[in-house]
Amino acid sequence: MMKAIDFLKLDERTINKLAKNYGLEYSRLNGDTVSSKANALFYYLKSANLLEKAEAIVNKSVVGISYCSQNSDIVYPVVELLKEKQYEVFIDRDNIHETGWLIETFERQLARQKNLLLFISSGYLKSFHCMYELYNCYCYNRSDRNEFYKHIIPIAVDKTIFNSKCINRLQRYWQKQVEDKRRETYEMKGIRMGLLHEEFDKYEAICCEFTNILLMVKNMSMIVMEIEQGIDPVAKSIIQRIELREAKS
Repeated sequence: MMKAIDFLKLDERTINKLAKNYGLEYSRLNGDTVSSKANALFYYLKSANLLEKAEAIVNKSVVGISYCSQNSDIVYPVVELLKEKQYEVFIDRDNIHETGWLIETFERQLARQKNLLLFISSGYLKSFHCMYELYNCYCYNRSDRNEFYKHIIPIAVDKTIFNSKCINRLQRYWQKQVEDKRRETYEMKGIRMGLLHEEFDKYEAICCEFTNILLMVKNMSMIVMEIEQGIDPVAKSIIQRIELREAKS
């Protein structure tokens, strides 16, 4: 049974999202406060027999996207298909401005999304920012491994990356990254040195947990992308997985 919306408890962002979905402007809704605008939107939707559809939109989970820019030609079409299904998508391309363009803040918020899609490729597993996003999600759910599994939906862009040789090679890659970053930090002086120390700590954290995190992801039910089949089958599998989780929650 669909959860009914308490319009007076909706925040400004959700009201704005709903208003835009029905061709309305938030600023033109009657009232000077968030609650009065929520009330105005409620009566508009009720009079137009759109309340049920609005509830379906609000009750859909936000879908976070963690990906490597090298795979944007695969990821962005999936994002558009999710939006067509009325899912709100949280992705750097569209949402990083909401965190004041602060990458670290964005990475932490991404880790807290109820559904987090990981588009995993060799480029992803060698990317500092991608791995720090995944590391944040791991830390956020560290106390309960099942919570990590509940939040993550892994998509293997390259299914060969999970064999033992590849994992060992990637582990050595991150060990070298840490060694290089340590050397760079020791050679730097002044204000920049403090920033490099912070960055080094992140590299070291990723390296220490890399194998644990990757093995956890490897053991999950993974969606494997077959490039020759196009985007639609992958998008369909992702949506089915999200809908199944929502039905259980």
